Amino acid sequence: MRNYLLIIGLLCGPLFHPSAFAESSTSPNANAAMLYAIVYEAGPTWQHDKPMEKQNIREHAVYMKKLFDSGIIHVAGPFGPKGGLVLFYAANQSEADAIMANDPAVKTGLFTGAVNRYQPPFLNPSPIAKER
Repeated sequence: MRNYLLIIGLLCGPLFHPSAFAESSTSPNANAAMLYAIVYEAGPTWQHDKPMEKQNIREHAVYMKKLFDSGIIHVAGPFGPKGGLVLFYAANQSEADAIMANDPAVKTGLFTGAVNRYQPPFLNPSPIAKER
């Protein structure tokens, strides 16, 4: 159910005027950066006969953890059986594009992705809980 709500939020966010939203003051980089989303999909080197946990994603995981530990990534993880979703902070579109382009899984073709500015019309200041 949460995945469907997230998809609806991702799709409906652009329908609202950007000036109607302010970055949450509880986010670590809210004053210096904007929120972006990467939606990863299986790339040309993805082995379709293997599940995600059997793909060579170790370097991708290390890269994501480094960005998370530095406060750039707000939330990230698998999104469906062959992809992922990352919400993160960047100063501008070029910086956001570079974050995805420098991902080892993108460089090797395991993932492809799209980077878009994310301006959610509804933003709860509480941290996202793993389970409710």
